[in-house]
Amino acid sequence: MPEKYNLYNDTVNCLLQWYHRQCEEAGEAEFAQIPYKYDYFDNGELITPNHRIVYRQNQDLQEKYPNPFAVSQKDCYYYWYLEYEKERKRKENKSQYWIDKLLAELNHAYEIVREIDALYQQLNEIIAQKQGIYALLAIGGSKWWKIRKAWVKLKKTLRFFLLR
Repeated sequence: MPEKYNLYNDTVNCLLQWYHRQCEEAGEAEFAQIPYKYDYFDNGELITPNHRIVYRQNQDLQEKYPNPFAVSQKDCYYYWYLEYEKERKRKENKSQYWIDKLLAELNHAYEIVREIDALYQQLNEIIAQKQGIYALLAIGGSKWWKIRKAWVKLKKTLRFFLLR
């Protein structure tokens, strides 16, 4: 408890040492071996922390089963809790089934998206090629392109006459 509230000083330490010595002298180790009555149901089954939490958090259970340790009849907290756990595990398994199915569907959808992305990239390349062709066609009709063609033709003609 001193750790929880950060209460370390000489007085607290002295008191704690005295308390531990008194517990040892009183035979705490021997008594610690004796099973605690409220750790077990009447049938000897160990009460888990989850048993306690479920009972503590549900007022209806406390009213229906005022003695949660009793297992003398079929309608008791012990058997109610066994059914509760079965149902919880069944729902958990069912939820896991749907989670796994959803993950499989998402993986399939991811593969489809990757295929669509690849097709989209191919389409962009085709569009870029066509735009290059359209650009060349547009250039082909311009005055600059006509002058360039004439110049190339003139060079070929001159080369033909010069090589003779």
